Amino acid sequence: MIDLNLIAEGKKLLEAATDGPWEVVEEIDGTRAGRKTVIKAGDTGFCKRIVTVDQTRMHHEPAEPNIELIAWAVNNLSLLLEQLEGAHITLGRLQQAVQQDYAAIAAKQQRDAARIAELEAQLGHA
Repeated sequence: MIDLNLIAEGKKLLEAATDGPWEVVEEIDGTRAGRKTVIKAGDTGFCKRIVTVDQTRMHHEPAEPNIELIAWAVNNLSLLLEQLEGAHITLGRLQQAVQQDYAAIAAKQQRDAARIAELEAQLGHA
């Protein structure tokens, strides 16, 4: 089942985060210069550095896949959460329709059973 609290939490985190789109770029200096270990935000000439793999501490290597994942998640999570929320709404509607159909089928079966019993009773008295 879809956890609507997780969807709400994800939306809240995205709203609080720096506006995107986020882009993976190369580090310009230090031990990781030339490697795509920085995430920047902003599609204008002025860009903000959002995530950087620290230059002086040990990190999981290679760092690039982790950086790519972080940027991808921020750029796509909003759409995925909307689609998941829409799927949840659609699922609810389908479940309700199925329940209504089952109720209609059950009611028809009861009517048919009553009519069969009525006809059988008539045949028995004839």
